[in-house]
Amino acid sequence: MANMYSTPIDIMKSNINTSHTKGILPFGKLILLGLMGGIFLGLGAASGITAACGAANESSARLFNSAVFPIGLMLINVCGAEAFVSNGTMSMAVLDRDITFGQMLRNLITVFVTNIIGAMIVAALYFLSGNMSLNNGLLGGYFIKIAIDKLSFSPLQAIASGILCGILVSMATMMSCSVKEIGSRLITVWFPVFAFMVAGFSHCIANLFYIFSGLLAAMNPAFAIRAGESYGVTAEQLMVLKSAELIKNVIFTSFGNIIGGSLFVGVIYYFIYIKAWHEK
Repeated sequence: MANMYSTPIDIMKSNINTSHTKGILPFGKLILLGLMGGIFLGLGAASGITAACGAANESSARLFNSAVFPIGLMLINVCGAEAFVSNGTMSMAVLDRDITFGQMLRNLITVFVTNIIGAMIVAALYFLSGNMSLNNGLLGGYFIKIAIDKLSFSPLQAIASGILCGILVSMATMMSCSVKEIGSRLITVWFPVFAFMVAGFSHCIANLFYIFSGLLAAMNPAFAIRAGESYGVTAEQLMVLKSAELIKNVIFTSFGNIIGGSLFVGVIYYFIYIKAWHEK
């Protein structure tokens, strides 16, 4: 009977082939795939926060959020879309000279921008849907709290947390390539993504969704009051919710994400499984 899973070297070769396809995608198609990737991530983030809101304690809230958030990566993996963080492993194909550094950069920049747009569209639609009014505005207040928590990271914390997230998200994508059966693929995606979420690591597109949603929620005085009553958010903390802080957080987190995926996964696994080693 044929093997039900691929070996590590098969996975790395598959990643290189996939990276080649990503590197030569028509620009218009790349834009649409990146936009869908951002939408899927935004939907996962919105669903996770909604599930977590109103939990008995912080630990329970983190578990609920972490259990639901992976739906975004599952949609990307199964339905097809481009995700900035996991595309860092294209570095493996660059080292193998299957694509150029310029082709990888074209993909990453385009997908980064379109992922952001897609996530912001979901955040705006979620705000306009009225869902933040759930539980007498508790959900709106919770979005404000989450946004402030994300903005409290120092640059070093954002980079380090982003690296750890980048490793797990990239490995989730790699692991999903080891199996063909749909249920197994979903499981291989779910566990690493659950791990980075429950550990509190930072995903740049998810962070942007949380922070932008918090900015929108803070525009409603009722949500701001609810954030203060339920989560102890002060007027001084609300002042932190501004676009400049959002941009800084996303930049440092993105830097960490791409280091995690391209260096700690792509480069290291290239030298483990693809590079020809010669014993002296």
